[in-house]
Order: sequence, then structure tokens, then C-alpha cells
Amino acid sequence: MLHPAAGTNNICLVTDSYKVTHYRQYPPNTTLVYSYFESRGGKYPTTTFFGLQYLLKRFLTGQVVTKEKIEEAKKICNSHFGLDIFNEGGWNYILEKHNGYLPLLIKAVPEGLNIQTRNVLFTVENTDPNCYWLTNYFESYLVQVWYPMTVATTSLYQKDLITKYLRETADNLDSLPFKLSDFGFRGSTSFESAGIGGCAHLVHFLGSDTLCALMTAKMYYGCDMAGFSVPAAEHSTITTWGKDGEADAFINMLKQFPTGIVSCVGDSYDMWRVCDKVWGQELKGLVEAREGKGTLVVRPDSGYPPDIVVKVLDILGKYYKTTINLKGFKLLPPYLKVIQADGVNYETLGAVLENMKKNRWSADNVVFGSGGALLQQVDRDTQKCAFKCSYAVVNGEEAKRKTMGKDESFMSEGEYFAAISDEEDGVDEDEDEEVNSDEEWWRTPKYKRKQSSKIVQPKKDPSRNSITKCNCKGNCLKKICGCRKQGIVCSDHCKCSSQCRNIEQPGSTTNPDDDSISTTLNSTYNLEEKENISSQNSSANEFVEPMIPKRKSRTNNNSEISSSTEGATKKRRLLTGSNSFFKPL
Repeated sequence: MLHPAAGTNNICLVTDSYKVTHYRQYPPNTTLVYSYFESRGGKYPTTTFFGLQYLLKRFLTGQVVTKEKIEEAKKICNSHFGLDIFNEGGWNYILEKHNGYLPLLIKAVPEGLNIQTRNVLFTVENTDPNCYWLTNYFESYLVQVWYPMTVATTSLYQKDLITKYLRETADNLDSLPFKLSDFGFRGSTSFESAGIGGCAHLVHFLGSDTLCALMTAKMYYGCDMAGFSVPAAEHSTITTWGKDGEADAFINMLKQFPTGIVSCVGDSYDMWRVCDKVWGQELKGLVEAREGKGTLVVRPDSGYPPDIVVKVLDILGKYYKTTINLKGFKLLPPYLKVIQADGVNYETLGAVLENMKKNRWSADNVVFGSGGALLQQVDRDTQKCAFKCSYAVVNGEEAKRKTMGKDESFMSEGEYFAAISDEEDGVDEDEDEEVNSDEEWWRTPKYKRKQSSKIVQPKKDPSRNSITKCNCKGNCLKKICGCRKQGIVCSDHCKCSSQCRNIEQPGSTTNPDDDSISTTLNSTYNLEEKENISSQNSSANEFVEPMIPKRKSRTNNNSEISSSTEGATKKRRLLTGSNSFFKPL
């Protein structure tokens, strides 16, 4: 018998214990609570946003509130606290007034987009004034998007690293989509985490041995087949032949899978003997016979990866005819390659590729597999993910909320957010130079000013009595412009010059009651709508491989980023629109 994950599918219990009591803690006559989620920095300077759709479809969409769930949650919570503390009235109101649908509105950037940190990734607000307590009730659950988001980000930066070495040592990037495969199922904490984490990896690569990741992509993102694998041996399928029968085990692999790619682990007894005596001499004819039919991938599975990979390549290079590519690096014949799948993470990946480069081996000779490092060596602080309330309405008036952390540049402002900041000149290159030259750069006021300029700027509520106006001499497109700084267009009250270009912001949201979608927070999920899960994508599930973004990546209405390609810069759509891999809600 199958049981629900964590023992429950009760939406009333998908929260932290203490949040059950928060409906009593807000000020009287609170009618709106508005919160946002962001990556505040961390190991990588950008973040690939992914996984929100999974979380929404898993628990929050549809008629998720029932009388039975309310009764169950009341019994558990009151026993848990030893008090009659459960918000039975609030949940019954949702059941009766909204037929069990959640009165929440969530706006998010498109999934698959690579975005500079310290930008808003999604916002949450209640659509019924009596359900003000509901916005942050699901904070802890929604924050779990940190996991797929961080796995996708880690995969992207490993892809970026592989791309770098392919550009330096290979003739093209044709092999890139399969350069890093997910072998992380056994290292995951749960079946569910392997599914969503493995699915996140497939945003950037096509190789995976995690079947539940394929099913997660199919069920929650409408993708028929998100990743691919090949026949591969493990130690048990080799050692059961005995030490003297190891070569017979390899012969069996080649005969059972005469075409296509086949992977054979070689360190069951002696990796160097296998490379030299078996693959290099005894079975050389069988390997060469695969030319034009398939590829043998030789797998070492122990030792220090940078040294092991180069040594395997050197031995195989003695027995098989190598060629020199256009970049001047050695290539094994196309029917023979090496896979390193032990101890692979961002750091060792770079070390392996660098050592190969130093020894004049092209990155085209090797593929990688990553297990626990890919799906488990991450946490919420890897990208410093946080969910904060930034705006509320109490007694019909806005209630500013500012949260100060240890670093004063980390704060949530008492405003509505308009869009992701997108400076005209992109990333400030001078900042990198100062960071590299001054270890105390982060303490300086200039650093804090630059960091605060990266935070999503709040949109002023037009109903306010105060009037923002500027007196700019230029085109009003820099943050020095008072209107631009507040996220509003210049008006008749301004005294700026005729050069002003801050005259319109198509699609931006300026009113809390306006359902229009902002320029970049352009995925909207109204959980109260009955047909909320209908797909915005009418095309077939065609896989569009997201490309590596340039450092100055940009966002726009069409959810495009600049991709690093040979020659002219091209643009490719990521996971949204008519050519998407994953279907949006």
C-alpha cells in the first residue's frame, strides 16, 4: 500500500507548528499580507529559478481544503500544543466561501530563467481580506523551492565550467548536453527529493539515471521524456564472473549491446591492468569493431579523479590511434571514451578538466556523472534563500515592514515589488576589480550601495498623498533619477529634461488590486481559479536546451537570456513560450 509523503496530504498541516498560531498575532483589522522570495547571494552570483510549479501542483492547487482535513488538523494541532489553538474558523471560511480553493495570488519569474541574485523570484499575497494569515502560513513549504533551484544552479555552473574547457580544447559544443549525468538517486534523502532534484538537473542537461526525475518532469511539467541513459555495468555484474572471468564479462557487455553506447566499470580488481592488457590488447579488436556502430565508455571508479582520468587516457592512447583536433589537443577515436563518475562536484570537475588540458587531452574525450554532490551537497544557505513579508494593510492603511539582518544591505522594504532590477549597463565590471584587489571591499559604503542597487526596487502605490518628482538633466534611465529609483515613470510634476525616456513601463503592476502581470514577474498563479492548471503552452513537449548565459545576462518580456555561443550572440527561449520543454501551469 502506498502512503503519502511525510504521512499526510493535509494542506492544513503543510506548515511549521508555530505558524498555526499566527492568525492570532497579526494586528486587528489586517486585510493584506504581501511577501516575497529571493536568493540573497551565496556560492554563485546568479540563480536558475526552478521548482515552484512542482510545489504548487503538489499541494496548493485545486479543492485542497475539506471538512475531513480541517477536523484532522484540529485534532492534531490542539493535541500538539495542548491548547485549543487551531484556526478552525479560518479554514472553514475558506471551505465555505471559496469551496476549498486557496485565496492566494502568486507571481513569479519564468522557471528556467537564470537571474542575478538579490532579486525577487516570486511574490505571494492573499486575495480575500479575511485570509490575511494565509500568505505566510505556507512560507516554509514555498521556501522549499530553494532545493530544486539550487540543484539547477549547481548544474548550470558545472555546465558553464565544461563549456569553458570545450571552447578551449574541443572543436565544438556538440557533446555538451550529455557531459554531466545525474547518478544521485541513491545519495538522496528521499524518493521525492531525488525526483525534484533530478528534474532540476535536467533543466540544463540531458543525461540521467534517476527514473523518478523523469516521472516528476512528466507529471508536474508535462514532459514526456526529459532525460536519457545508456546500458552500463556495475561491480556486481563484473565481479560475479570472477577475477579470471573479468574479460569475459566485458565481452558479454559488448555482445549484449552491439550498437550504441555501453559503459564498463574497470576497477573491480586492477584498473591499470584492464586498460593496458584487456582494453588495450586482448579486446582491442572488439572495441575497434564498434566504429560507426557505437562507443565503449571506460569507467574508473576510485582514486584521485584529476590523476586517474589522465592516466586512463594515456594508457588507452598508447594502443588506439589518436588524432589532433583543430585546437591542438588529442582525441581518442570516436568509438572510445572515458567517464568519471566518482567524487564529481564543481571543484573536482574543474580540476579534472584542467589536468586534461595541461596534458593536451581534449575535453571531448570524457563525460561525467555526479551523485551525492549533485543532489545532496547543497542547502538553503548555498544561495541564501529567504522569504519575507514586505507589505501589509491594517485598518485600511499600509503598514510598512522593514526587516534588518546582520548585514544592513539585507532588508525587506515596506513596498510592493515591480520587477527585477535590470541596470542599463548590466553588471559593473569595476566592482569585480575592486573585489579582487581589496579583501575588505565588502565593508565599504560603496559595496553596500552597489548591493542595494541590485535589490528589486519597490513600486510606489499611486494612491499615496506624497508626490515623487525628479529634476534630472539626462534621460532618467539611471538609478540616480528619483522616479526611476522608486520604480515609477516620470510625470508632469517632474522637471526633467526633454531627453527623459522614463515615460512608460509596459506591463508593470502599480496597484495591488491590478491583476496585470509585471514585466518580469510574468508567471501568475491564482490558486482560487478553478482552471488554474491549464497549460499556457500549446505546442508539443519539445526539449529546448537552456544555453549558458553570458555574465551580463538580461531578462525581458519574452523570458530570453543572452547565450554564449560561437560568433554572434544568439537568444534562446528558456522553458516558457511556444518552444518550451516543461509545460507551465
